[in-house]
Amino acid sequence: MKMKFFDLARKISKKSTHPYHKIGGVIVNKSKVVSLGFNKYKTHAKSNHPFQHIHCELDCILGVEEGSLKDCTIYLYRENKSGDVAMSKPCVWCNKLLRDVGIKRVYYTDYGSYKEEVLL
Repeated sequence: MKMKFFDLARKISKKSTHPYHKIGGVIVNKSKVVSLGFNKYKTHAKSNHPFQHIHCELDCILGVEEGSLKDCTIYLYRENKSGDVAMSKPCVWCNKLLRDVGIKRVYYTDYGSYKEEVLL
């Protein structure tokens, strides 16, 4: 886990258009940034979420060449309206999406701490 990627995800989260949840993400391969993204308060046809909102994870993979995310890691950072670090663990739909594109490891914020999850 590298804090510099959480710092970058925090900066990217400020671009979020969601009124309540500001989530930023960084996809990394061998310490090199592959893609950046943030959640958006709009829909997208490629979203597998029931409401088709653009979750941060989807935004990170849109436009990235298929197959280039295999064995990558994603860092997710979330702040609430007060600016406090909040839970950014991927939802069930985003977990499936990340697995499907080959991402193996997720680091995420969890109410003031940082957690890791390996996707099988």
